[in-house]
Amino acid sequence: MKDMSSKNRPRFLVFVLIALVFAASQDRNLIRRLFRGPSNGPVIRWSSSLTDAEATARRENKPVFVDFAATWCGPCQNMLQETYRDADVVRRLNSRFVPVLIDIDKQPAIAARFGVGAIPDGAFLAPDGRELIRSIGYHDADEFLDLTDRALKAQAALPPRRAGSPLSSAAGARPLGPMPTFPPNFP
Repeated sequence: MKDMSSKNRPRFLVFVLIALVFAASQDRNLIRRLFRGPSNGPVIRWSSSLTDAEATARRENKPVFVDFAATWCGPCQNMLQETYRDADVVRRLNSRFVPVLIDIDKQPAIAARFGVGAIPDGAFLAPDGRELIRSIGYHDADEFLDLTDRALKAQAALPPRRAGSPLSSAAGARPLGPMPTFPPNFP
C-alpha cells in the first residue's frame, strides 16, 4: 500500500474537514460527542423512588422529572449515555428538578399509573403532582433543555391549587391516574 503523497495530503485533509462540517450541520451535537470523550463530570442525581421524589419536590418546591425507560430500549439507553451526560442537562436537572428514573420492567405499577405506552417517556410534574408536560421519544440535549424550559414555564403558569379541590387542567395539567388501554378492552 502506498503512503499518501505530500501532494494529496492537503486534499485529503480538506475533504475530512468538509465532511466534519457537513456532519455537524446535520447533527448539532456531533462535534461535542466526538471530542468530549467519556464523561467523568457531574452526573444526574437520579432517584428510583417516586414517593421520595414527590416528597422532596413538595419540600423544595421543585418540579419532578420522571423518566420512564428500560434496559432493552435503545433510545432510552442513548438518552442515558448522551443527553443525560450533557453538562447543561445535568446542571439543569440537578438544580431545578427532582429527577426520577423508573425502569418500567422493575416498577410496572408506576408505569401503569402514568399510562406509559411507549418509551422513552418523560413526565414533568408540578410539586403538587399535576402533570406539566409529557414527552415521548428520544431528545438530544438541546431539545431536552427546551422541554425543561417549557415545564418550568408551565409550572409558573399554574394557578395555586385550593385545598380540597380536585386537580385542575390549567396549563395542560391533568390528574394522574389509570389511562385507558389501547386498543380498548371490549366486553
